[in-house]
Amino acid sequence: MSSGALVEALPDAKQWREMFVGIIGSCTTVKMLKNQNLLQMKAEIQLISPLVPARFLKFIRFTKCHADGAWVVVDFSVDHDLMEGFEARRMPSGCILRDMQNGFSKVTWIEHTEYSEYFVPNEYRRLVRCGMGFGAQRWLSALFRHSEYLQTTISPILNRILYHKSRRCLKDLAKSMTSIFCYGVCLTDIQQWDVVFEAPGRPRVMARKCISSLGRPLGLTMSAAYSVRIPAKHRQLFHLLLRLDSRGIWDPICHSLAERIVVSYPFNQNEESSNCVSVLKSNHEMTTGENQIMVLQDSVSDTTVSLIVSATVDSKTISMVLNEDIIPYVPFLPIGLSIVPYYGEGREPNVECGSMVTVGSQMLIPGQTEITTEHIITMRQLLSLTIQ
Repeated sequence: MSSGALVEALPDAKQWREMFVGIIGSCTTVKMLKNQNLLQMKAEIQLISPLVPARFLKFIRFTKCHADGAWVVVDFSVDHDLMEGFEARRMPSGCILRDMQNGFSKVTWIEHTEYSEYFVPNEYRRLVRCGMGFGAQRWLSALFRHSEYLQTTISPILNRILYHKSRRCLKDLAKSMTSIFCYGVCLTDIQQWDVVFEAPGRPRVMARKCISSLGRPLGLTMSAAYSVRIPAKHRQLFHLLLRLDSRGIWDPICHSLAERIVVSYPFNQNEESSNCVSVLKSNHEMTTGENQIMVLQDSVSDTTVSLIVSATVDSKTISMVLNEDIIPYVPFLPIGLSIVPYYGEGREPNVECGSMVTVGSQMLIPGQTEITTEHIITMRQLLSLTIQ
């Protein structure tokens, strides 16, 4: 990925959010102060857990090319004062980009943030302190995954079953599903969720009205999320839960529909990679034709976070993706896991001694406009099946 492509994407709010799925919630360009090299922006930076509030940042983004050909992109917060209740302030942060002779780019990422630990729960404090939660390593890991995806999209070697455009359509569909999952866990402004139940040690339950593409009310979409500590390292736990024979442990909705892989598209040169988009189906055909229900799955893992997100989708939509047709809006109701390292309170602060696992699930209640106690209980019970 060239430095020019990165410099073009970073000032564009939409491209920036799509490049860093799972990190950026809402983001907009407030105004252009001078030209495209000096912008005022605002964004919500999130860690995928209902326990950690998203960081709302309002900042200036400055882009400049130096005489030696290196690009510098720098952010710094404006209008934020920690004494007034803001949980974080972005001090001068950003990246230095240089093109290399082999076609790659050298990226140096700097994150310098002032924040209040009052807003960070104990379970996540050491993760945030060492930079794995919001620091440079997380940004670089996400950027590396994105560049790998772009490379494999045009690769003539990998997955000859799928054409280049089909790969891109499949990944875009999965990216939309994963984004919806993250929005349902993190309370950000990109989707207007109302918190209907929240208590210490209990799943957070949220709801919002679901409107069709024609503006018609479809009912209520409910989301529940809960974070729990598991005594297993996050990469080991990721590979365990990704196995099809382990799916029943955490997925009470889709496990019977996800018994074998139909299509798998890896994001790097290893065709057996766990970082991939997959389409799964049941071994028992319950429906035929376009009504057949399949499962779309997006799985990614690096040193900072592991994600497994799934949602049911009909075979007609999958066929359109594989045939490179225009994909309509798909109202996903995803279920998924976000797994990050847990660092204990012992003498070795940066030694991983477990995982913090966030479980999230969404459900549509058709024809309803008001929340009832029964709806809340149903969502809590659904999540309890996964947690247990």
